[in-house]
Amino acid sequence: GPAGETGPPPPLHSVQVSAIPDDISVCGWSPRPEASGDENGIDLAVLLARNSKCRQGSMGCAIASAAGVVVAIGINSPFWGSLSAKRPSSDVHAEVNAMAACTRRGVSTQGGTAYITMPPCKRCFTVLATAGIKRIVMRREIAKQDVEIRAAALSLGIALVVVEDTDERRGHVQRLVLSVKRKREALEGTGREGGGAGIHWPPGMGFS
Repeated sequence: GPAGETGPPPPLHSVQVSAIPDDISVCGWSPRPEASGDENGIDLAVLLARNSKCRQGSMGCAIASAAGVVVAIGINSPFWGSLSAKRPSSDVHAEVNAMAACTRRGVSTQGGTAYITMPPCKRCFTVLATAGIKRIVMRREIAKQDVEIRAAALSLGIALVVVEDTDERRGHVQRLVLSVKRKREALEGTGREGGGAGIHWPPGMGFS
């Protein structure tokens, strides 16, 4: 089983209203009963990543409490240079922004789960581990060369869980995005009938 995993994964059943900033879109996401908690969490992270415009790739992270409530989110973002650039640099990773949101709001992350679109780098793993995160759920395995992360997770009892994309969940995410796109066009009075081919997936994030 996944490194450090003990017992069944927790459910993901709700989101704190204050966890999602007004300038971040999740396209009407809500946990689906037919999907597992980890699948729901990864789908949310994928939708979050669409908000990033960083040229090195788009990343999303959702932090859930041990009780299965999403308490904070983050995307990768610029810090140095021009913050208004069309394709800014990815200076702050999604995990760090999510942890910073918890700090600003006084939210405990002890025993929580991090849902991230990409495996964490060494620095982000350190941030998650020292914040008390006990489960890291991602869309692909940590690279074999990252032996230090694997060893640290094992010694600290942190579960490293992989939830791969499926055709059914890709379709669900695309339908959420398309629904929001059509509503926006209707409000703008364009009347265009958007198709799935018109959905923009930021570089480095998409479904591979």
